[in-house]
Amino acid sequence: MHIFTTMLAPSLSDWLPASFMHHVRRAGTRLWRRYQRHLQRLDLARLDKRMLDDIGLTETDMRRECAPFWLYRA
Repeated sequence: MHIFTTMLAPSLSDWLPASFMHHVRRAGTRLWRRYQRHLQRLDLARLDKRMLDDIGLTETDMRRECAPFWLYRA
């Protein structure tokens, strides 16, 4: 039997500094949150006027929320 088949493969956290792994985890969390917001905005953009009225938003509010940040100026 080969020696490497009996050993567990080291994970990234075994040979990278803890501070670096902390930053990697934070970046992954931020990306995940941005992706979730993106999906929520896609759902918001699919709502019709009646549904927007039910949640207290106007079509202008919806467009402003769903527009890319560089297109909307406050």
